[in-house]
This record gives sequence, structure tokens and C-alpha cells, in this order.
Amino acid sequence: FTIACPSESDTSGSPIYSIQRSDVSAYSSTLVSAEIGKCTTWINKGAFSAFTNLNTVTLTDSLETIGNKAFQSCTSLTRVDFPSSLKKIKGQAFSGSKLLSLYVPNNVEEIGGILNTSDNYGYTFAYTPLVTAKIGDGVKQIVEYCFRNCRSLRTVEIGKNLTRIQTYAFAGCSGLTSITLHSTVVPTLESNALDDTNNCPIYVLDSLVNSYKADSNWSSFASRIHGISEKTS
Repeated sequence: FTIACPSESDTSGSPIYSIQRSDVSAYSSTLVSAEIGKCTTWINKGAFSAFTNLNTVTLTDSLETIGNKAFQSCTSLTRVDFPSSLKKIKGQAFSGSKLLSLYVPNNVEEIGGILNTSDNYGYTFAYTPLVTAKIGDGVKQIVEYCFRNCRSLRTVEIGKNLTRIQTYAFAGCSGLTSITLHSTVVPTLESNALDDTNNCPIYVLDSLVNSYKADSNWSSFASRIHGISEKTS
């Protein structure tokens, strides 16, 4: 099944298309594979939510935004490759899906939504069986509840521009074996962000180890904080 492109285009001649729930709802119980056409820039709120047989999604290089709950509860969906054009992955976009690994490329600037709005903030990848998560340099914050109760998650690696980890972001990730932060500053750590994370080591830039340990938000994790040079794998 391919999502077709309409003839609509903006003033520069570039096609614009937003996939709505109404465009695909007739296939909610039967759709197994979907290819998003090259003119699509936005997958709208809940477009494929609870498409329980959907196991393959191909996203092409025009897509900029994956909307709130776009693939929520897609219980057969184990993998998605994000295109280089993608900028935003909204709240609850993949919560309750069956993603096993996650790679968010450097071009993605936002995971979640806008705090204190109706943007379904947070929970972007919550309650999934993720095993690994690697998040690129474009992301500045890990939003609240982003990976809540991803109990199979083993390793997390986050890029150099991280400035904040919000409340309960990794809470309940009880299988973690390491968290690696490449941030060039000590990011703000909100309350309960690392609750029940298996006392796993937290690897940070060697030059910032002492700054993390002295920071009021990080000091309670001092025994877990190590320089990246100590990381063995």
C-alpha cells in the first residue's frame, strides 16, 4: 500500500501533503505495509494509531513531522528508519508500539511536543520493548515520560547538544546497562528522571565528570558517573 501524492504544491513548487486519519482509516485492520510518498511532509495526529497489523513503514525524504500518536499502539511495528528530512517526532508518536531499536538522526530537533499545551507532550517512545536507543546531536531535551517503562531497554546514547532531561524521562527502564551522554554541558536533570534505572553507569565527557558530581541535580548519582574513556564497549 502506497500513500499517493496529490498535485497540491506550495509557491516554490514543492509538494505539500499531510496524511490524515481519514485518508487511511479504511485500512486500519488490514494494512500490513505502508510507503509514505515523497511529497508527504507531515503524518497527522493518530493517522495510523492502533493499526495492529502494520509491521513495515517506509518514510521517504520529504517527511518533516511525525504527529502526536501517529503510530501509537501499532503492536506489530518493530522498526522504523527515519529520513534525513525529519525534524520533529511529536508526543506519544510510537508509545505502545513494538519498536526494538531506535536511531534518531542528527537532523531531528524535537522529540515530544510543547509543554503545557494540548500537544500530547511526552511519552514519545514509552511502553515499547526497545533494546537500544541512540539519539543524535539535534535533540536538546528528552521530554517527560519519553521512555517511561521501556523495561527491555539496555543502552541509551544521546548527542552533544542535550541540555535537559525531563521528569520521568527514563523512569522504569529497569534493564538499563549504560547511559552515555555526549553533552558538552551538564544538562538539567529533573526529578524522577532516572527512577528505577538499574543503578547503571552513566558515562559523560571526561572533562565534565567532576561538574556532574558537584551539580545539585546529579550529585545523588555521583557513584554512577564515569568518564566516557572508562567505557569498555
